[in-house]
Amino acid sequence: MATISELLGMTTEERAAISDETILDMGYGIQYYDTQNSQEFALMRELNARLKAIKAAAPTPQPRPQSAMVACDCGHSVPATQRMNASMGTSCPDCYDRMSA
Repeated sequence: MATISELLGMTTEERAAISDETILDMGYGIQYYDTQNSQEFALMRELNARLKAIKAAAPTPQPRPQSAMVACDCGHSVPATQRMNASMGTSCPDCYDRMSA
């Protein structure tokens, strides 16, 4: 992986050959690098635009569907993933100690 200083020393063709994964890995440095002159500023603006394009093209994660609500033997309704088996039947996390006695 190259450093930001090494990126600034590369030719346009060399910078274009850098993989998108490398650009994403260097994202923080690309966004917050303190430029020293106008040439560096222009190069960092170019890299920042490429970083934004890569992030925009990435698929957004889909939210997980909510699990179905189920009735427990303790009388409460909880998501199916939170129902617990106790010695006196199924229970919610709040009633587990009472239902296990």
